[in-house]
Amino acid sequence: MNEKETLESFLDAWRMKDTKEILKYCQKTWVSERKDKRAFFNTTLFKINVVSYDIQEPVPFAENVVDIDFKLTLAFDGNETTSTHIARLIKESAPYHPDKAGRWGVNPVSIQRTK
Repeated sequence: MNEKETLESFLDAWRMKDTKEILKYCQKTWVSERKDKRAFFNTTLFKINVVSYDIQEPVPFAENVVDIDFKLTLAFDGNETTSTHIARLIKESAPYHPDKAGRWGVNPVSIQRTK
């Protein structure tokens, strides 16, 4: 699965508010370190409804690291808003092991960055 497909799957899992599914597309290091994964999603992302998204092309940041801009339309308390966010994806074979043979994972905290 490439970077854009990983981010798309992450955003689809967010739209479905499916913790088990969204964790499949998270960065391995983040998953290994975060003790309160369900609480993180339930108190942040899952409080907001994803209406739509538009993913741009990945921009290399470092070896095995890309940033991807994406336009996100969200609904919260009956209001819709659209903004551009930046997702950081890291390709790892294991926590703390960036590896070109690994799999891409979204750092969930990174998507809170806006442009």
